[in-house]
Amino acid sequence: MKAQLNLPMVDLSNLMEMIGKNLDGILPSRLDMLNGKQVLFTNNNVIMKPIGGWDVTLAYDDVKINRLERIDVPACVVAVDSSCILVGETIDGSIYSAKCSIALSCNGEPITHILIGPLLFYTQYCDYSKSMEIDGVKRMIRVRLERLVQYELARTMRGIIMLVDGSLRHSIHESLYTIHRIEDACRANGNMLIGLSKSTRLRHLEGVISLLSREMYPCYIDVSSMVYG
Repeated sequence: MKAQLNLPMVDLSNLMEMIGKNLDGILPSRLDMLNGKQVLFTNNNVIMKPIGGWDVTLAYDDVKINRLERIDVPACVVAVDSSCILVGETIDGSIYSAKCSIALSCNGEPITHILIGPLLFYTQYCDYSKSMEIDGVKRMIRVRLERLVQYELARTMRGIIMLVDGSLRHSIHESLYTIHRIEDACRANGNMLIGLSKSTRLRHLEGVISLLSREMYPCYIDVSSMVYG
């Protein structure tokens, strides 16, 4: 004769009712706030934007768009960028190949282009106190290589405009050559440092970016009050 299990009878309806009542107090759905809004459904964590940008005219109707006017002043512009790929793996580490490029333009005319690399780097998993995924190691190599090149340019050149990839913020991947040292070298030699980024991690500024994308001429918006306000 097969043994029978005397399972306790549990009324889950009361449990689900209590969860439903209490959930709204700590995690309200707020789906009613979607009324009248544009909705773009995304693929998991992939951030997507509508073609032509979000319709933010009403939300940012008081934002001032400033046009960038051309001025006839001689200037040299130096741009720095890099790339890094995974080329091999061992039982306890990985091999990466990195390149860094420098482009120089004076008075609107390209002058020269310098390519540093490819350079090979081998990293062991025990090299860092915190384990990093492959993308994190590639980012670390790029940041440290770019910062070194940017610092040497800022230290040896005068009166230039230097364009760097990303924002002018300290990175956790920086080592000896930090963005603050680069800024100090630029100030000492009368250089201008400009960070260029295709996107922002500040979600409330994405609508402002959409406003800029609709303009046909070079322009900018002062977002100081939005960031610090």
